[in-house]
Amino acid sequence: MIEALKQGGLAVKANEAALEDAKNELIYNTTLAYYRVALLKEKERLAQKDVTQTKRKQNAAQVKRDQALGTDTDLLQADALLAAKETLLLRAKQERDQGESTLLTLLALPRNTAITLSDTPKIDTHSLDETTVFETALQQNPFLKQLTLSRDALGASLRLQKKKWFPRIDGRAQYGTQAETDESFPQNDEFVESLNVGAAMSFTFFDGLKREGEIAQAKANWLKSHYTLQNATPQFEDALKKALDDDILARENYRAEQAGLKAARALKTAADARYAVGEQSELDLLSADLAVTQAETNVLNATWSSIAARAYVLRLMGQNPLKE
Repeated sequence: MIEALKQGGLAVKANEAALEDAKNELIYNTTLAYYRVALLKEKERLAQKDVTQTKRKQNAAQVKRDQALGTDTDLLQADALLAAKETLLLRAKQERDQGESTLLTLLALPRNTAITLSDTPKIDTHSLDETTVFETALQQNPFLKQLTLSRDALGASLRLQKKKWFPRIDGRAQYGTQAETDESFPQNDEFVESLNVGAAMSFTFFDGLKREGEIAQAKANWLKSHYTLQNATPQFEDALKKALDDDILARENYRAEQAGLKAARALKTAADARYAVGEQSELDLLSADLAVTQAETNVLNATWSSIAARAYVLRLMGQNPLKE
C-alpha cells in the first residue's frame, strides 16, 4: 500500500512538473513576444526617422546638382539610398505586424485588438554567476524535474510489482507465494495428491510467466526512463553553457553599441557646431544625423538580443523572465 501511494504521489508530481514546464514555456514565449513588439514599434519609428532624414539628404543633393555643385552620380546615390531606407521601413512595419499577431495569438485575443504597452524593455545589467545558474537550473528546470519524477515513479512501480508476487515453482510443481509461510496453508503430500495436478501446474506456470513479464516490463520502463534522464542531463548542461555564453556576448555587444551611439552623438554635436559657422555643408550635417539614427537602431537590435539571451537563461533555470 505504501509503495502504491508513493508511486501515485510521484506520478502526480511528474504531471505537475510537466504542467509547470508548459506554463514556463508559455510565459517565456509571451514575454519575448511582448518585448519584441515594443522594440519593433521603436524600430519602425527609427526607420521612419531614417527615411525622413534620407529624403532631406536627397533634396540637398538635388539642390547641389541644380547649382552645379554636385554631380548626377551624387544624386543617383542619394536616390538609391532613399529607396533602400524605404524598403527597410516597409520591412519594419511588416515585422511589427507579425510581432503583434504572434503576441495576440499567445494572449488568445482577436487579431484586431489594439496593443497598449505599459512596460519598456530594460536590460538586466547584472552578471550571472555560472555556478549558481547551473545549480539552480539542475534543481528547478521543470523538464528535468519531470524526467526525474517520472523515473522515480517507475522505480516505485517496479518495487511494487516485485512485492506483489514472487512466483516460483517448487519440486512438486506447486505454486508458491510469500503467503506459504503461514502454517495454516496445507503442505503435506496427502493434500497435494488430492489436487488436479495438471491444472495446478498449468496455473502455476502461466501465471508465473505473466507476473515475471510484468516485472520485466516495469524494469524495462524504468531503465528507459533512467537512460533518458542520463542522456538529457549533459545535453541540458551543454545548452545552458551555450545560453550563458550567448548572454555574455549579447551584453558585451550591447555595451559596444551604446559606446557607438555615444560617439555618433558626439560627432553630430561637432557637426552642428561646424555647420553653424559655415565650416560644414548641409549634406555633411545630414550624414551625421543618419549616423546617429543608425547607431540608435544598432542599440535597439542589441537590446533585443540581450533581452532574448537573458530570458532564455531564465527559462532554462525554471524562472519567470517577467520577474526583475
